[in-house]
Amino acid sequence: MMKGIVKMDYNGVSVAFEGKKEVCLTDLWRAAGSPEHKDPEHWTRIDSTKELINALAAEQNTLPEGILKTKRGKGGGTWANHIIAVSYAGYLSPKLQIWVNQVFLERLQEEKNPDLIGQRFIDLYKRKGFSDARIALRFKSIQGNKEHNEVLSKHGVDKLGHAMCANNINVGILGTTKKKYLATRGLEPTADVRDHMTDAELAAETLAELLSDSKIEKEDVFGNKPCAKVCHLVAKEVSNTVHRLLN
Repeated sequence: MMKGIVKMDYNGVSVAFEGKKEVCLTDLWRAAGSPEHKDPEHWTRIDSTKELINALAAEQNTLPEGILKTKRGKGGGTWANHIIAVSYAGYLSPKLQIWVNQVFLERLQEEKNPDLIGQRFIDLYKRKGFSDARIALRFKSIQGNKEHNEVLSKHGVDKLGHAMCANNINVGILGTTKKKYLATRGLEPTADVRDHMTDAELAAETLAELLSDSKIEKEDVFGNKPCAKVCHLVAKEVSNTVHRLLN
């Protein structure tokens, strides 16, 4: 269904789905408007929730900790098996439950027919008001980012290192961190920053990733800090070039 973490937008909030089964319940809670006393921690204390978790754990011959878990750091929060996630979404909002079910249905359809992925991507961004040119640019940025992360991984960059490299490119191109960039535009910190960049910023970010990859591979750079340093230097150079051309 899905490999890695995929973020889907609901009411302007990104909800993270990982692999074929896990969903970030904390994101679902935020997407529902962060209702008081309905966060995942409170929900898991309800007797009926405990019964559901225990029953599913027994059904899958695993421990409850394998059904529901807490992740720390970037992308952290309460994550759960997709069955639990659907139940929690229904507890928060019937509309949210329908949406979560629809996401899983679409992913199953895409697994059987990969051509649907591209069309759903186009449909999603058309609903956001993107032009055809902007959609093409956004799709190119997604592909470029995927290839960029693959290069980083081959050169010894771990999870923390990926975050360092991404931050360095953001700061180099945008002149600030992702968090501050979104905040100045009144957007949620979980929003996808690339959806809100200008066309020039998005193109520059994609180019910075491509050129960073070339330099890292050509010079055989290895490790978190060395690769992050390359990303920073390349992004600044790309940014300076763009500014000279536009001013």
